Amino acid sequence: MNQKSSFDLKTGVLGATSGTPAAITPYTATNGVKYEAIVLPAAVANTGDVSVEFTIGTDVFVWKVPAGTNFVVGSEYSYTITITRTGISVTGSINAWTTAPGGTGTAE
Repeated sequence: MNQKSSFDLKTGVLGATSGTPAAITPYTATNGVKYEAIVLPAAVANTGDVSVEFTIGTDVFVWKVPAGTNFVVGSEYSYTITITRTGISVTGSINAWTTAPGGTGTAE
């Protein structure tokens, strides 16, 4: 997926993506259980344009994000992925992010 874009802090508008698509290494929230990544908004045109790889020992398992999937600004996507010897099964949900109260601070 693309890893670069611009963001206008004043207007809140995300610019066009740039650069060559590359692998995204997720944050390990719970080793072997939960991984997280922030991705830029994107539409998946073809199954396999975006894929998720899992390596267990020397075995590599791949989940191909289905065509028509849209990663939309302001949404959180949660996928439960089950890896078995015969393949991968996936269920998911989309949750809107909620606005949390902000604060003030000083950067020095």
